[in-house]
Amino acid sequence: MNIVDLIIKKRDGGKLTKDEIEFFVSGVVDSSIPDYQTSAMLMAIYFQNLDSEETSDLTMAMANSGDTFDLSSVEGIKVDKHSTGGVADTTTLILAPLVASCGVPVVKMSGRGLGFSGGTLDKLESIPGLNISVTESQAVEFAKKSGIDTIAITDHDCLAGTVRGQVIGKRYGVNVIPGVEISAFDFEAGKKVHILSYLADAPNRLEGICKRTSVARKRAGQIMMLKTAGRFPITSDFIISHASGSTNLFKQHIMHALMDAGYTDKIFGDLYYALFDEKSETNILAPTKYPSVEDVINEIHSAGGIAVLAHPSKFDNFDEIDKYAQFGLDGIEVWHPLASDEDIERLSEICKKKKLLLTGGSDFHGIYGDKTVTLGTCSTPQEHLDKLLGYKAKKKRAQRKAEKAAKEAAENAQ
Repeated sequence: MNIVDLIIKKRDGGKLTKDEIEFFVSGVVDSSIPDYQTSAMLMAIYFQNLDSEETSDLTMAMANSGDTFDLSSVEGIKVDKHSTGGVADTTTLILAPLVASCGVPVVKMSGRGLGFSGGTLDKLESIPGLNISVTESQAVEFAKKSGIDTIAITDHDCLAGTVRGQVIGKRYGVNVIPGVEISAFDFEAGKKVHILSYLADAPNRLEGICKRTSVARKRAGQIMMLKTAGRFPITSDFIISHASGSTNLFKQHIMHALMDAGYTDKIFGDLYYALFDEKSETNILAPTKYPSVEDVINEIHSAGGIAVLAHPSKFDNFDEIDKYAQFGLDGIEVWHPLASDEDIERLSEICKKKKLLLTGGSDFHGIYGDKTVTLGTCSTPQEHLDKLLGYKAKKKRAQRKAEKAAKEAAENAQ
């Protein structure tokens, strides 16, 4: 199929088939069809029009070209106020609440930094006191409404949400497993590594290692912020305002600021990789010193916690698992949005062979995630959740049994 032939066909008044329309949309999405040919096709469509069947096929091809959301959990008939890139927000911001007040669920996809019009979310966040980021309370409430009875809150290098999450969990009847995701670095392999700590008896013992990483990340964040303010006509204060409520300034906050300033329409796009990809010649990265994997695992164990390797698919940590197991790793996050079926099978076999715990997590980051993920997208099967919750008790029983056996052996030797 050739796009030039399709442009000529439509220009001459021909009718496009479903396959031809899907080919066109697919080519626009993956950039195999250049902008000038896209413009030519749109011009032909403008002058020759589409009939009802072509319009329907184009609508479905566009809808299926990206991520879709299953709204079957929302009861009743749902209505959509379709946005034309923020232009009609003067209507949306009035109409959507009016329809919702009549008891009709309103669904609306909203974006940021949409050129001259600004994004709907940008306008909403200009309202004093309105924050669209997901809080611990909202995350627990989402879990409750989604029928999830157990979740783990594991902020990056920060324990602030742990206690609050457990208190809120009791209020909603949701079991919140306390945890934290600690950044580490494998200096031998030259790779980043994230280690999850679950159910620590003394989580305050992890404050030190989290604090050191936080200070290092804050220093790096300030350097990247200054580089951004030097490259784009925005101020440091403007960037900092986008990290409100966070314990640190992350790359996503810088991108959020650049979105609001109109330099991009998404957090994870071409501009993100130009600024933050190590391979990019134009990156503004600043080095952050992380603790070693062995140090992190030891710190977690000293706090009475369970050490689990997070999303090995993300940083390609597969080949290093044997080494981490020797350090005392307790488990692996097998089910994750980035893990393929092959990854899951491979990790499951490794866990079985090395007698490691198997866990799962959706890695939910709200708007700051690099994938479209809803809470509970990936979960830990009940069988393995029970093993996680009973792991420390089982370990203590095995330890007491070993100590008793050692004592008896010593007595017999006398």
